[in-house]
Amino acid sequence: MDNERLKAVGVSRDPENDRTLHVAFNRPVTDDEMRVIHDALRGGLDTLVLGALEVGLEYGSRGFAAKPAPGVKH
Repeated sequence: MDNERLKAVGVSRDPENDRTLHVAFNRPVTDDEMRVIHDALRGGLDTLVLGALEVGLEYGSRGFAAKPAPGVKH
């Protein structure tokens, strides 16, 4: 399996269903990754954001990014 970190590279709407989004990733998504994404989304966006913050991500104008190490300026 490719060890490249999974990243979303695009999101678009489905023109025929206003409840559907299409997400494009930088590589194929494994079944395990799909289950994790599904579980995170089922918890609601607030749960998804809180979960990301717990694992050391911060949200900015360009989406989630790793928090800089303490004392490191960015």
